Amino acid sequence: EERAFDPGYTELAERVKDKLGVWVYRDERHLAARYGPRMGAYRLLACRRLGRLLGYCLLKLKQFDDDPRMGDIRMGTLVDCVFDPDEPGVLDALLEAAVARCRRERVDVVFCTASLRSLGRGLRRHGFAAMPGTLNAAVHDRTGAMGEHLPLDAWHLMRGDSDADANC
Repeated sequence: EERAFDPGYTELAERVKDKLGVWVYRDERHLAARYGPRMGAYRLLACRRLGRLLGYCLLKLKQFDDDPRMGDIRMGTLVDCVFDPDEPGVLDALLEAAVARCRRERVDVVFCTASLRSLGRGLRRHGFAAMPGTLNAAVHDRTGAMGEHLPLDAWHLMRGDSDADANC
């Protein structure tokens, strides 16, 4: 578990950027601006080998108190996760750490909304159930690099790419 972002997050973004079709470029600067001011609300789990960042996930925990819809449930949400899709072992290590952290925190349920196919497969390997739903996103392709027919499974979108993590 880490407390802040360092240049390793930019190095990771550079290593994986060409392996993901469409994504928000999650470098140190972006992550610090997006999560830094509220870092206390998140758990930053990182996988490193010999100091080199191989992947990370951001976990948000929320305790509901007598909520009309949620009761007193304690909920965990994986709001962001970046790893090299060619190294599924890194994702497995991150998911094991996230689920273990949730167990220690006595979380009742863990959610993850993700469009990236390799992340979805990893979630199912770790006991997450696939649930039908809708993930809506709009994009303006300023560079024209995306093309007209980019398949949805080439996208890497998660709750942290919007303000949706404010509700979890």
